[in-house]
Amino acid sequence: MLGDETRESFFFARHVDGRVETRGKPQCFLGHLVGDADGVFARWDWDGSRLRIENDRYGFYPLFYYGRGDEIAVSTSIPQLLSLGAPTTLDYGALSIYMRLGFMLAEDTPFTAIRALPPGATLEWTAGSLSVKGGFWTPREQNLGRDAAIDAYICLFRNAIRRRPPAQGDSCVALTGGRDSRHIVFELCEQDRKPSFCITTKHFPPRPNEDARVAGEIAQAVGLKHVVLSQPKDRFAIELRKNLMTSFCTDEHQWSLVMADYLEEKVGCVYDGIGGDVLSRSQLQKKDHLSYFQTGDFIGLANRFLAVREPLPRVVPADEHQRMSRDLAVERLSNELRRHAESPNPIGSFFFWNRTRREISLIPYCILRNIDTVFSPYLDRELFDFLSSLRGSSVVGEDLHTEVIRRAYPKYAHIGFEDPNARPCPDFGFFRAWARKTLQYVLKRDSRFVRKRHVVPRLIRCMVDKGYSPSVNWLAPLTIYLLQLERLTEGQETAH
Repeated sequence: MLGDETRESFFFARHVDGRVETRGKPQCFLGHLVGDADGVFARWDWDGSRLRIENDRYGFYPLFYYGRGDEIAVSTSIPQLLSLGAPTTLDYGALSIYMRLGFMLAEDTPFTAIRALPPGATLEWTAGSLSVKGGFWTPREQNLGRDAAIDAYICLFRNAIRRRPPAQGDSCVALTGGRDSRHIVFELCEQDRKPSFCITTKHFPPRPNEDARVAGEIAQAVGLKHVVLSQPKDRFAIELRKNLMTSFCTDEHQWSLVMADYLEEKVGCVYDGIGGDVLSRSQLQKKDHLSYFQTGDFIGLANRFLAVREPLPRVVPADEHQRMSRDLAVERLSNELRRHAESPNPIGSFFFWNRTRREISLIPYCILRNIDTVFSPYLDRELFDFLSSLRGSSVVGEDLHTEVIRRAYPKYAHIGFEDPNARPCPDFGFFRAWARKTLQYVLKRDSRFVRKRHVVPRLIRCMVDKGYSPSVNWLAPLTIYLLQLERLTEGQETAH
């Protein structure tokens, strides 16, 4: 079963009395290469006196480290690092962002001593001396006309797929109703590299299953087998497992665990569409966001991103809320936004190097890490450099990707996308069971992170009030996350 702690990759070294104690793997390579340097990977090498760690130019393979004095540890898992002795002091600035946006910024983690490896990183540790180099970069802007940009996109994407032939054995595409994965399917078929099948995962209630409907139309049109997976009934267990697997760095991806379990030992190669949306058609990017960059109003834009109503002040005690306050989140977020101001598409740059790198990448390179090869064609060096160099005004709100797909594959232009007006699919029995298990979990012990007098009556209401029961979708994940995180700080590796 995925998520087994014994399968985590790690290395630990410590100087003691003139010698070096080590544990774990002294040499390790994770991910895949395309050619000599392209691909998504992380690797380290211990030669007996020096530890050297490197990753790909995007930093998409999740790898964490901590170093203090005469010891260092690196791992794909934060719980693993804590079990090796990493300090458990929480980073409230990082958590102030996570609690409002659902992901971590830059190299942040929930713990001050533990950092994510930056993009294009080189870390070296020798006899207690630690050096870390790396970071994202700003491309030079290209000013192409619309038609030229579309034609270039078509050509570069074809080359990206051509450079990523399926490995031996079965391959599949994780297919949704959106643009990124259908583009991959169409081009694989165009190059006579049809995957063995496509796979789509249904959503937890109440989200309608438009992905499965549209993906079915795509698979039928190209003549591919289409596997559709339903979600397990126990959302509570999924939530616990997801937090541990993803090292408490995302509030998403619960739906993907059933796909990972299904694919393990069935395929050797998966194609994933990560990066396509944020580079050429992200719904997170709005035209008026660009005006904040043009005026240098980073605090204003941070407030705009954090404008949603937040449940945090009611769920956590006042002192804990103060430690991860909204003002702290605004400061952290505005500083990160400022770092992307010189990019041709600053909004796209911010979301790519933060949400896409730190959150979305956790599906292909954390949850699916037991698949031999997970290809990400949109991260092809030439394609990425082109798309990231396009001016923001030519991408944001212009739906470049839709035009590209329709021009490149006109015979499939009739296939639509998800219906934004599709009706939700509530399931009171599902909500009630999830609320009941979360309530039992909350009542097991006292907590300094969760205000029980607020959470408990609302979980009970979710169990008896059909109209209110969907509220468990935000209340339960937040509560479970806080309780699990608290137990980690107390030295418990799992929250079961």
